[in-house]
Amino acid sequence: MNSPSHLTSIRRILVALDASPDSLAALKIASQLASLYGAELIGIFVEDINLIRLAGLPFAREIGRYSAILRPIDKIQIERQLRAHSRWIESILASIAVEKNLQWSFRTFRGAITDELLSAARDTDLILLGRSGWSGRRRLGSTARQLAVQSPIQAMILSRQLSPRTKLLLIYDGSELSQKELEAARILGENIESPDVVLLAASSERADQLRSEVESTLVGLQNLKYFWLRSLDLERLSQILSSEGCELIVLPATSPHFDVDTLLGVLDESKCAVLIVR
Repeated sequence: MNSPSHLTSIRRILVALDASPDSLAALKIASQLASLYGAELIGIFVEDINLIRLAGLPFAREIGRYSAILRPIDKIQIERQLRAHSRWIESILASIAVEKNLQWSFRTFRGAITDELLSAARDTDLILLGRSGWSGRRRLGSTARQLAVQSPIQAMILSRQLSPRTKLLLIYDGSELSQKELEAARILGENIESPDVVLLAASSERADQLRSEVESTLVGLQNLKYFWLRSLDLERLSQILSSEGCELIVLPATSPHFDVDTLLGVLDESKCAVLIVR
């Protein structure tokens, strides 16, 4: 594993799968990236130990989806459903991998979901996951929230498929991490439209300097569009995303221009996929 990993050295891509629509979208993108980089595709399904323990409690109850009747939770049935989900997801992964001629593997673990994903991520270079799992909420799910902050590697969080010519937004502050963002944009240049770039700078002079850095790295990408912000303002960022129709945001995991709460705010409020660079 490369730590921190660079997009040019991705050899193993991990995708967290739970059979939800968001995670299946993540699988499709993960397979495309694995094909692009010649990387191994690794699927992981975690049987949630907390759910299983809850099902074993004598007072645990669930509401029937169609009957709306309160009934005891059947632990054995829960375990059967988890195993069935695991087999179904593995079959989908296998089908995609064979079609794209990818090296692949699939693992099922039982444990706390975030802990198992963090453990598996240590031996890989990029992790992809859906933003909300089965909850179907618009806002970020608890697993994605924890992975966004704690992942030891680059993390991409998705809620839908990306178009063949993805509209990309880079958030650039001149740091070492944001230099990796430029590397990502350069590598993906044939698969994206010319990116929009948000320059995070305290002064216009610094913004001009950052712009020169971007243009010297992204040689060949035409019609770059720039926005200057003194800090990562969520309201202004939302306006930019809406007006420009961006599908993928790339930003550093840490920056002197925003804190963890702002990073999570971007994930919460944005409908776009987000790649967090480390």
